[in-house]
Amino acid sequence: MQKQLVAATMTALFALLGAMAVMVADFHDRSWPQRLGAQARITLDFGGAGLAHEEATALVVSVSREHRLGLVKLAPDLDDSRREVFVALDGRPLHEVAWFGDREPAPVLGPERLADSPPDGTYLVRDVSGLDAAVADLRAAGVAVARTDASVADTVRHLVLETGFTAPALAGALLVAALTVYRLASRARSRALRVLAGADPWRIQAQDAGGHLALLFGCAAAVAAASCLLVGLLRGWVYVPLFATGLLLFEAATLAVSLAVVAVASCLAWPSADLFATRRPPVAALRWPARIVQAATLTALVACAGPAWTAARDAGQTARELAAWNEFADQVRIAFAVEDRYFDVVAPYFAQMVEDAEADGEAAMSYTITAADWGGDFGPYSAVSFVNPNWIELVGASAGPDALVEADPAPATAMLERELGPQLELWRTGADAADVLGAVRLLAPAPGVQYPVAESGGRLGFRDDVLVLEAPTIGTVFDPGDIANLASSGNLVFTGADATRARLDAAGLGEASLAAIGVRGELYPLHAAEEGILQAQFAAYLARLLALAVAALAVAFVVAAAVNAIVAALLHARRDFPMRLSGATWERAARPRAGRELLAGAPLVLLVLAFRLADPAALAVTAATGAAGLTLLYFGHGIAAGAVFSHVTHRRL
Repeated sequence: MQKQLVAATMTALFALLGAMAVMVADFHDRSWPQRLGAQARITLDFGGAGLAHEEATALVVSVSREHRLGLVKLAPDLDDSRREVFVALDGRPLHEVAWFGDREPAPVLGPERLADSPPDGTYLVRDVSGLDAAVADLRAAGVAVARTDASVADTVRHLVLETGFTAPALAGALLVAALTVYRLASRARSRALRVLAGADPWRIQAQDAGGHLALLFGCAAAVAAASCLLVGLLRGWVYVPLFATGLLLFEAATLAVSLAVVAVASCLAWPSADLFATRRPPVAALRWPARIVQAATLTALVACAGPAWTAARDAGQTARELAAWNEFADQVRIAFAVEDRYFDVVAPYFAQMVEDAEADGEAAMSYTITAADWGGDFGPYSAVSFVNPNWIELVGASAGPDALVEADPAPATAMLERELGPQLELWRTGADAADVLGAVRLLAPAPGVQYPVAESGGRLGFRDDVLVLEAPTIGTVFDPGDIANLASSGNLVFTGADATRARLDAAGLGEASLAAIGVRGELYPLHAAEEGILQAQFAAYLARLLALAVAALAVAFVVAAAVNAIVAALLHARRDFPMRLSGATWERAARPRAGRELLAGAPLVLLVLAFRLADPAALAVTAATGAAGLTLLYFGHGIAAGAVFSHVTHRRL
């Protein structure tokens, strides 16, 4: 029975590790498309090469073909702005590339797609055999080259650095430790009897440890085989090596912990016949290992409960964030590949382009100043965001039609004049701050709404305490020079990469037009939503993983607490049984040691609670989890004493 219980629990644990491997496979495939066979990537910068656009593109194509690199570049899809395309410089290996995750397949196009695109950027390498020579040729031509090789271990290392991703691994390690102590405790009596019968203790250790590890390795192999089969059938066999590598990394770490725990616990519980001579229960040697594992699982469970509940609570918000980012799937920002000294030359042309795009409903602005960055007092608001009507319409589908309500104008206007008045007059030369504020609407998120605004660097933030200033046009608040600065920081977005590129050309901001007025460089559109979508999807993944991790930690804690309580019940049986026969309850009989468990566990819970003071909701969940854990510790001793008594009276111990 003990073997079946351990096997079932370990199978569930390795299935949790399989969920982590799925996450690794998804994020690794985004950077290194497995369908393309990407083995490395190179990032090229032609700034110091002195080559024209056509010459630079021709150089990349020729190097790819000469060294048979199979270079592929990721670019926006001009026909469907919600997708991206792969541009193969040396033949088309596929017509489209499917992804491991739930993303639309990306078409594969020929090198003519790059005719109007900058040659700088990142290229995927499908064959690295000639990459060293190719890099040398490119550097000889004055091109700056950075090389990165594909590595699943690097992807795992990057994810491990993210908060919360290590929780499942911690749960697995502690569950392994709890099961190891449980397995040794269940076999303690038979181990002592075998020594009494003349068996060599080393042989007993080898047999028991080997049997336990064989069970763990068997469960790991079974889960790996089944999950690889599922990945192959459901996602494609090309992903099996990637998934298997991630899974084996996690399983290897778990099995390494198992080896260490088995070695330490087996040495502490060395089989000996002396226990019978001293009339001590054979499990006495496991008393301290059981306590240590119990304390560790309690601490980890209480520590992970708050973040897991917060992630679950924010699951709806994460879905709304993902929906908001999806609204930006066809939005682009402008990259300014020109020197700062040319900004004043470019600014008037760019401001006219923005005015035309805004009139067509294809330019949206959000510029947010946070109280923390400004160092001022925004009253009840954590930030102030200047937006135009196009922004409100853009985010309206995800935020909802009633996401904003009118703000109290008197205190809001007074605060804005005090804090931002001089700045408004700098942004709009010749205008008075009161006139600018009189032209905008003062809005705030409705109760319970996290409204999306563009923060520093164009990053989308969601706030329920932001003051939204809706300006009729972008030019109401900003001069042409500031409009160009807004766009360069990602606080202006435009609809459609193809349409935006056409607007740039029409406004005289194409590469040739800029060269004609003495400006070296170019302006080009970049998709704005990719990173945000990735972060929102990662948050959704993490919420599920944390929930699974807390479930695994709960199982580990129950197992550890049960083993500790049973060991204590066996050690105190001579005291507990007479008390029960004299009429005392099992709770009364076990009260002294149960009280000591509370005194030992309460400081651990309080220590974890001290780190949750900043989040009242997480603090409440953490406190509730700690109280439930301490309650289990207390009453578990009485239950264990009754179970031991029942087994003794029925001669089943």
